[in-house]
Amino acid sequence: MTFHFALHRAMLPACLFAALVGGGQVLAQTTGSIRPNEQAAPSSPVAPSPGNPDGLATGETAFDEDAARDRLTRAGYSDITALMQDAQGIWRGTARKDAQKVTVALDRRGKIVAH
Repeated sequence: MTFHFALHRAMLPACLFAALVGGGQVLAQTTGSIRPNEQAAPSSPVAPSPGNPDGLATGETAFDEDAARDRLTRAGYSDITALMQDAQGIWRGTARKDAQKVTVALDRRGKIVAH
């Protein structure tokens, strides 16, 4: 019995040290969270291609129509009309900016392209 007790007693400091050091790493990794239905956007931009000349990020988006309209309004667009989401997840419509009527597109990352 004394041998097991001595072994456990010798292991206690090592176990405590490992728990303190390892526990800090686990806590350091929990820096934030993604809201429901929100995709984590890759950090690199989407390169323009023949099928996507504006380099818009396609795919499922967390924006609903109200959020897309709000994003465009905050970017300085007004009179936003015909705002619809296409099959690639891009919100498209028409709007005014600087007294000019333009077509707008908003991708899942929040990038706005106007023509």
